[in-house]
Amino acid sequence: LDMVRKACDEAGVPERAETYINLWQKNLAFVNERLAKIPADKRVKVTLINSNGGEITVRGSRSKFCIDLIKYAGGIVMEGDKDPKDSAACAELVFKFDPDVIIDDYSNTGNCPEWIEHLRAVKNKRVYQIPYDDKDAWITIWTFNAYSPLGLLWLAKNFYPEEFADLDLDKAQDDFCVTVFGSNFKKK
Repeated sequence: LDMVRKACDEAGVPERAETYINLWQKNLAFVNERLAKIPADKRVKVTLINSNGGEITVRGSRSKFCIDLIKYAGGIVMEGDKDPKDSAACAELVFKFDPDVIIDDYSNTGNCPEWIEHLRAVKNKRVYQIPYDDKDAWITIWTFNAYSPLGLLWLAKNFYPEEFADLDLDKAQDDFCVTVFGSNFKKK
């Protein structure tokens, strides 16, 4: 959040920083309130991947911002000696973890290796591609810094659809864009 303040100061719009920070804190409080009802042993296991070119890269601590966002949204990720940092997928590591949900951070989902089809998340159709607002501007990916208040809501809704059934992501997107950018911005 300090970086948001600094960027807004540099751009000459310091009031936008407080608006953004308030929105982030409001969304985090909303998610935390809903997550409080879910016991730790019922939280979803999540693997963050990149499927660019049909090759799987398992994201880990080198993708700290998105991994932290997954944790804020109630996801459990591979950690400690099981943390892949960022590496070509080791099928054994991924199979042992057997995630409930897979998040793909590549904006043009490619052909994944055949072995991924044996994972629980794939069998249960819980593989999600991170949305973005402009395919030509990678900074509009919802789990990047600028869009993280929106990405947090998207992740939480995909991890726990029953608990967030009333969350309207289209409305959240509209509210986010108007609040943060000053205008409505629809996906292309």
